[in-house]
Amino acid sequence: GFPNRLNELGRAAIAVAEEVDPLQAPCRGVHDTKQCRFGNTDVPVSYAIIGDSHAPSLRPAIISSGIMGDAAGTLYWIEGCPLLVDIRLSHGSRNQECESFIEAIWASVSSQPDLKTVILVGRWAYWTTGFVPEHRFLRRQMLLIDDQTGEPSVAENAEVFERALGRAIDRLNSLGVDVILAGAAPEPVFDVPLATAMATMAGSEVPRGVPRSDIKSRAGAVDALLRSIAAERDNVELLTYWEAFCDDMWCDTAREGLPLFRDDDHLSRAGAILVVDPALALLQ
Repeated sequence: GFPNRLNELGRAAIAVAEEVDPLQAPCRGVHDTKQCRFGNTDVPVSYAIIGDSHAPSLRPAIISSGIMGDAAGTLYWIEGCPLLVDIRLSHGSRNQECESFIEAIWASVSSQPDLKTVILVGRWAYWTTGFVPEHRFLRRQMLLIDDQTGEPSVAENAEVFERALGRAIDRLNSLGVDVILAGAAPEPVFDVPLATAMATMAGSEVPRGVPRSDIKSRAGAVDALLRSIAAERDNVELLTYWEAFCDDMWCDTAREGLPLFRDDDHLSRAGAILVVDPALALLQ
């Protein structure tokens, strides 16, 4: 607990865990857009970033990459609640909160005629598979259920996800809103700031990262599914960026001594700016 136990690089690494988007706390849920608007102050809000806890982590990259030009945006997010329509979770402690959040999203979007684009963000690998790598030894999985679900299962989960995300996109399009799907991010599985700080304190090399094959098996598979969903619809674009973290063998968890994640799955500001920003800019 004593900062002086770490060298300067170690202290910088561990501090990344506390670096969250300044709009994360005030913009949780659905709110007055004046409170959570960003970008050009002279024009109406024309786009929204909507999603689970990965939405505020990606916002710095969306802004700095310039993919939305000189537009004004807003942020809506709640942890564990992606914008999936007409589903419930197999473990229902969050169902009511998520349903209320999504209902409020529709009310807000439909009441803003100037809002023309929605960027959907989520920990998609979790929602498609029902589990996260850091909890891989737990038996319980979070499965999605809709009216077409027979017996909830891992095998059917991706199909429920595809239907639910498709319904969300179709509803946004019916409101005259274009959709940008933010693809999957790498999931390191371990606490990246802590591991990076401990390595510098021990005089060891910073952890190289995660094998590309591990990341591709989840993020790559999810982006393939998102690509097929987008291809079936007009006015939908996929922004895929997980490969920007990787070479032929490894996907980085730190660069320039800075952790690219603030925990075991959320992007740090450094990750958003150093890696995702250039990747998104190239996709324009």
